[in-house]
Amino acid sequence: MRRFGIVSQLIGALGPWRIPLGVLVSLALLWPVARGMEWRLVGKSLVVIHPGWLALALGVFLLGHVVRAWRWSLLFLGRSPGVRRLFLVGNAGMGLNSIAPVRVLGEVAQFALLTLRDRVDGGLALASLGTERVLDIVVATCLLALGLLLVPRLELLSSYVGGVAVVALVSIVLVLFVAHFGNRLPFIRRVSLLAAVSRSLALLERAPLRTTGAGSGTLLYWLMIGLTAWLVSRGLDLGLTYPEATLVVLASLIFATVLPGAPAALGTFEAPVVYMLSFLGVEKEAALAYALLLHLILFVPPMVLAAIVLPREGFGSLARLRELRNRGQIPRQEGRERVPPPPSSRV
Repeated sequence: MRRFGIVSQLIGALGPWRIPLGVLVSLALLWPVARGMEWRLVGKSLVVIHPGWLALALGVFLLGHVVRAWRWSLLFLGRSPGVRRLFLVGNAGMGLNSIAPVRVLGEVAQFALLTLRDRVDGGLALASLGTERVLDIVVATCLLALGLLLVPRLELLSSYVGGVAVVALVSIVLVLFVAHFGNRLPFIRRVSLLAAVSRSLALLERAPLRTTGAGSGTLLYWLMIGLTAWLVSRGLDLGLTYPEATLVVLASLIFATVLPGAPAALGTFEAPVVYMLSFLGVEKEAALAYALLLHLILFVPPMVLAAIVLPREGFGSLARLRELRNRGQIPRQEGRERVPPPPSSRV
């Protein structure tokens, strides 16, 4: 199917070099963290934390993903797949991105599930995915900037936040440009999927209640991620404030997302956490224990859901996903009734 053509070309261009490069980057980041580490103290920190704090942090994290799914449902004009369905699809994509050498495979899987399983219009599905990413980076940038004002000891992140702000600004400009002028450009009109994306973005722009609600949901989601990080730090008695924990986890997640790394962001997540906590007076061993526990809560649940959802939906393995992507099609799940496409609507 043509709808996968652009994404397929992008993935093919990345090539197999992402795997060894990611492992090398992770090892390079982990080496200074592990050097001189008192592993006995790391193990002691991991043992002393009360399971109740971890359970509470995990509960807040999962509730945050329910909020994220609700936010995503607001971006569908007409019939939405539903919050429960979007919770599963969203986490399946995030989990796949965590273990895949090419992170855009998660978006490919989400797009395929929505269009071929739930019969969502391709342009609307892609527009919702893109709008989600823009909302995430804009809200995360604002929270990072606010965090720097509240946590002056981490002023070393100023240039980093400035770079993220530039990306956020460019993303906003691109979305507005495609929404306003996309259908006037010949190269977009010639590609039916891009034309549909442009129309969907234009409709979303004329639905201020939906976009405002989606923005509020995004803010609530990231605040809950910060609360998750603070609860883990409270269990380890690190003495972090809520703004400090939120700033550390946001900066580390963005760092791990942008940089190539080993599967599950091993190393690319722990290294910035340990580095930033050193400026907040946290011992290296306790910081690493914190990073490992937080990594466990943030990354393992989506990977578990991906391992459950994707095989059920016809993705038996990563190799199978690549095969289906190359063929440009994904088989329908047996026994599932075909759902007619949603009626067009204007908000």
